[in-house]
Amino acid sequence: MKIKNLNRIMALILIELIIILPVYSAALTISNIKVEEVSDKSALVTWQTDEAATTKVNYGRDLINLNKTESDVVLVRNHSVLLKNLDKSTAYFFELSAQTATEKVVDNNTGEFYKFVTLAEDTVAPFIDVEIPSFVDTNELDIVGMTEINTLIELFVNGQAVTKTTFDDGEVTLYGVNLRPNQQNTILIRAIDAAGNTAEKTFNVFSDLVDPRITLT
Repeated sequence: MKIKNLNRIMALILIELIIILPVYSAALTISNIKVEEVSDKSALVTWQTDEAATTKVNYGRDLINLNKTESDVVLVRNHSVLLKNLDKSTAYFFELSAQTATEKVVDNNTGEFYKFVTLAEDTVAPFIDVEIPSFVDTNELDIVGMTEINTLIELFVNGQAVTKTTFDDGEVTLYGVNLRPNQQNTILIRAIDAAGNTAEKTFNVFSDLVDPRITLT
C-alpha cells in the first residue's frame, strides 16, 4: 500500500514538473552562408535556416551604416538573394536576419559582419548555354538553359521580337514559344548583362507537323 501511494505521489510530482517547466526547443539558426557569382554590379548571397523562415539581408559599404535591405518573405529553409546595382571594385558588408512566427535571429558574424568585394568593370560578354533541336514535331518550343546572373534575355522568332525577361538567378526558362508550322524557323537569343555587354546565339528549327507517309510499290 505504501509503495502504491509513493508511486502516486511520484507520478503527481512528474505531472507538476511537466506542466510547470517550459518545453525546450532548439533556437532558430542561420548557417552555410556563401557569396557567389560576384560581378562588378551584383552578388548572390545564399544561406540556410534550420526551420522555414523569412529572411532579410542588410548591407552597405559602411560597417556603421548598412543602409540597404533585400528581403525574402517566403517561408523556406534554403535562401538566396541577389544584391544588384552595386559599385565596381568596392567592399560591401552585410548581416542576415531570419524570422519565424515565434523566433527571430540576427547573424552579423559576431559583430564583424560578412564581407565581399565586387569585381572591376565587366567587359566580358555573357554566356548563353542553350541547346535547341533542329527538328520538332510540334508548333511550340520550350527553351531552357543558363546564362550569367542578372542578365536580360531577348527572344526573336523569325525576326519578330517575342519577349524580354531578366533572369536574376541565371536560369533561362522560356516556355511555349510559338513556331510557324511545317517550315524552318529562326530563333535568335540575345543576352545583355548588367554591365551592358551583349551576346547572341542563333538556331534554326524545323516544325514538322506532317504525318509520315508509307508508299508501297
